[in-house]
Amino acid sequence: MNPNNRSEHDTIKTTENNEVPTNHVQYPLAETPNPTLEDLNYKEFLRMTADNNTEALDSSTTKDVIQKGISVVGDLLGVVGFPFGGALVSFYTNFLNTIWPSEDPWKAFMEQVEALMDQKIADYAKNKALAELQGLQNNVEDYVSALSSWQKNPVSSRNPHSQGRIRELFSQAESHFRNSMPSFAISGYEVLFLTTYAQAANTHLFLLKDAQIYGEEWGYEKEDIAEFYKRQLKLTQEYTDHCVKWYNVGLDKLRGSSYESWVNFNRYRREMTLTVLDLIALFPLYDVRLYPKEVKTELTRDVLTDPIVGVNNLRGYGTTFSNIENYIRKPHLFDYLHRIQFHTRFQPGYYGNDSFNYWSGNYVSTRPSIGSNDIITSPFYGNKSSEPVQNLEFNGEKVYRAVANTNLAVWPSAVYSGVTKVEFSQYNDQTDEASTQTYDSKRNVGAVSWDSIDQLPPETTDEPLEKGYSHQLNYVMCFLMQGSRGTIPVLTWTHKSVDFFNMIDSKKITQLPLVKAYKLQSGASVVAGPRFTGGDIIQCTENGSAATIYVTPDVSYSQKYRARIHYASTSQITFTLSLDGAPFNQYYFDKTINKGDTLTYNSFNLASFSTPFELSGNNLQIGVTGLSAGDKVYIDKIEFIPVN
Repeated sequence: MNPNNRSEHDTIKTTENNEVPTNHVQYPLAETPNPTLEDLNYKEFLRMTADNNTEALDSSTTKDVIQKGISVVGDLLGVVGFPFGGALVSFYTNFLNTIWPSEDPWKAFMEQVEALMDQKIADYAKNKALAELQGLQNNVEDYVSALSSWQKNPVSSRNPHSQGRIRELFSQAESHFRNSMPSFAISGYEVLFLTTYAQAANTHLFLLKDAQIYGEEWGYEKEDIAEFYKRQLKLTQEYTDHCVKWYNVGLDKLRGSSYESWVNFNRYRREMTLTVLDLIALFPLYDVRLYPKEVKTELTRDVLTDPIVGVNNLRGYGTTFSNIENYIRKPHLFDYLHRIQFHTRFQPGYYGNDSFNYWSGNYVSTRPSIGSNDIITSPFYGNKSSEPVQNLEFNGEKVYRAVANTNLAVWPSAVYSGVTKVEFSQYNDQTDEASTQTYDSKRNVGAVSWDSIDQLPPETTDEPLEKGYSHQLNYVMCFLMQGSRGTIPVLTWTHKSVDFFNMIDSKKITQLPLVKAYKLQSGASVVAGPRFTGGDIIQCTENGSAATIYVTPDVSYSQKYRARIHYASTSQITFTLSLDGAPFNQYYFDKTINKGDTLTYNSFNLASFSTPFELSGNNLQIGVTGLSAGDKVYIDKIEFIPVN
């Protein structure tokens, strides 16, 4: 049994030390080993490296697009479920100010994907989409204005005329979305329009739910309200599957063999996660019949920032696509950054004063989700030290920013790159204190050339960064450049919504991804999520206890809950829930898929338990029975619904 599901795939062969001699040349050689460097003096070298140290692909426009996507998701996480009163109008207002102050954000959404795919949308298609978006903006603004007035007016002043007016504006906006969505999925441009499609789909679904909240007040017949609900369910599935399909198509097109192709591949994966996949993970929560209360949920997926390098064009020395992709961590139980041990080596320089020390390799230690005291230490990445090691301990504090210095040297006839210093900004949300820790190679550290905020901007700029940040660091890897020309660190981040303590809210519906379990039993493993779950999922192939997750109830309020499990299964099964080993809920649930089926939105169902329970313990076990040979059960989340 491998209780933490951390197995052979985490093993990376440690490279040999390949010590660099420290008796380096302090001044330029009388005879240059490389003829191309004969006439290159030190100032020219510095100018050359400075010119090559500008990251052209991370433009301010791209950063702004990503920030808007992150901001929309962050705002939604604060209102999903059933927001009452002014909270809904306030969200609409903020949302419109974010993505619809003009047509410029929508143009930027399109240009972002055009840059990633190195392909342009034809003018006719772009102009048609922008025209549709302008019409949608007008409709939505008119509807939100009417909704605001409706909420402000006393019930006694609401009459058939005002009811008819808001029904008219709602129906106009809703039907305009249905008619416009094909303009964001024009054949041949589906990938390039994907961010636009996802944002428009999100607005449509969020709008549709209002019929369930206000439909009766507005004077709709029950049959009309039911029809809107049926449409919402159908479009949630349609929009989700469209986004997943075309995300995958775009990602597959960018697979390559070189380091440069991996950088672009990873940028697409990261940026489309932030602007598309994170968004569609929230679509089901707009179903106010299933979620009649506010919802506390989390995004547990990982995103990787660009490698930290001192030059843009590594000219074939930046390792290979497969070398990086194959060694990225495979699906695993969620964990938190605990410690990084930095190894440092010396890089001599042809000009003497361009010599530097650099981050040559590292171990990283993590801790599983609450419930276990284990510390998991990674295999070694990179080259081991010729200098003293440095240990930075984070102990679960949230590292929300990394700023790196890099340097370059010529030795003896080629350019070497290294990361010389990294400042980590961290925040303790228990004490409300911000601080920094620094890896410092302590020799010729060069200039700042990389900042994680450029790629993972904050949710909001209205708060200090330690409060408004969007992501926290949870893993660090280091890859060797070809020809031993240095190392390339790559940092992994997760969303700030993740709750270390797995707190169960006594007033909200709490969703806990099962990937936050601290222990898996035989036959249970972590597999890649199907893109729309906000993270990876658990697969069970054997009968018995599947996973144990630690939960922290709200002890300030005595509350009972009902449980639901978001699952897919190839057979009819029985789920059993136990607290500290004592079963309290058990029921059988239907098969949802056939063996071999690809997981799509409709593959999953909710297993609802009717018997309320109190959280009298902390260790929640989920058991599965009813599986035969070849059967599989996939578990995404468990939900805790307060019983009033």
